[in-house]
Amino acid sequence: MELSEMVRSLGKKRVAVVGEIMLDRYLWGSVERISPEAPIPVMRLDETEERLGGAGCVVNNLLTFGAEVMPVSVLGADSQGEKLLAILREKGVSVESILTEEDRPTIVKTRMIGYVQSAHRATQHILRLDEERRERIKEETERHLCKFVEDAIR
Repeated sequence: MELSEMVRSLGKKRVAVVGEIMLDRYLWGSVERISPEAPIPVMRLDETEERLGGAGCVVNNLLTFGAEVMPVSVLGADSQGEKLLAILREKGVSVESILTEEDRPTIVKTRMIGYVQSAHRATQHILRLDEERRERIKEETERHLCKFVEDAIR
């Protein structure tokens, strides 16, 4: 049996995805010189792309296979969190089981990718900038997440 046949035979499954949903931001640009201030590439920004990252990537992949997905996660109460919620809603995903914490920033991973040859034939990952806090979520938030998971299992 081919992989595509196996995937189609799965039917419409309901899947809970528990994990950190983050915003993946890509900054694409042209690199044509080295900075005179330090031995680093200078990138001229051409394009910005934002998409689901972390557990959000899993959500997106499951949607592609036709699954009904319930993401269970915690975001910051900030503009990046709102952007992620908007992306999920746009894809038809219920965001009822995604919680926010006021003093916790949404995780954002920004990648700077430069075109390093003429005609944009080759790219180089220049830098990744991680905006995150590595402390545990609040106990109350954890209890709510566990409740979402328990309800999903039922």
